[in-house]
Amino acid sequence: MGADTEFWKKQYSHLWGKGNDREAVVKQLLEENGFTVIKFGFMAGSTEYSRASPDEKGKPDYKIVGNNGKEIILLEVTGTDVKSVKESSPIWIRPDKFQFASNHPEYECWFGHVLDNLKIIRFSELKDGDLFNTVHPRIRDVTETYKAIPPDKAFLESKGHHLYTPEEFIAYLKTVLNNP
Repeated sequence: MGADTEFWKKQYSHLWGKGNDREAVVKQLLEENGFTVIKFGFMAGSTEYSRASPDEKGKPDYKIVGNNGKEIILLEVTGTDVKSVKESSPIWIRPDKFQFASNHPEYECWFGHVLDNLKIIRFSELKDGDLFNTVHPRIRDVTETYKAIPPDKAFLESKGHHLYTPEEFIAYLKTVLNNP
């Protein structure tokens, strides 16, 4: 008998609403600052259960388009409402998100990580996934795999990465996407 292709959907479908809330917060932040934000990834912004599969694993949720319609940044939105996860905790990102970015050098790929309970959003690039430790936590009795990104600005900058606040990310986007 083969692998259950619906396993991860079944495992997480009860949390899609919270994920959509995070996506909506980040999307609103970007739109309020003049950016065009378009759904890009498989089932982004949806809680509908679909037996379909994505055309490519790890595809980010949104694309952010510059004023000239050409420059595009892709953005994955993720996060947690687990109270034990603090601002100083490593940020867990699925390896397939880094793999997508690696497979698509034509895009600049980022993630927005939302800590629901602390009302904190942080942004960083999805690049050089091999720089980060792989962790295998047990969540709901299942071993999962993530890259653990230390939330240390100085460390990340020493590796050519950034960890931006929403204000810093907006300023960066305005520069890169030619938005005033």
